[in-house]
Amino acid sequence: MKWPEDLSPWVAVARVDLPRQDIGGDDNLAAADATSITPWRSRDAHRPIGEILRVRQEVYRCSSIERPHQWTGSARTGCSAKLMG
Repeated sequence: MKWPEDLSPWVAVARVDLPRQDIGGDDNLAAADATSITPWRSRDAHRPIGEILRVRQEVYRCSSIERPHQWTGSARTGCSAKLMG
């Protein structure tokens, strides 16, 4: 649907200025490497819902378990989930 701009012209409501930062330091890179971001670390109102996303959550979990642990280098075991069939 086209919305005629003469009925509701553009109005600026805020301005956000973010200063440039140097994030290339070794401490910042180490912190970024240690950060784990998933859609399931959120408020309950924003958590993923639905069957496909429940499978995706289990795939993420199993992937994390099966790959070598980033801090110790040792492999973790324990994923025996059946996702299909």
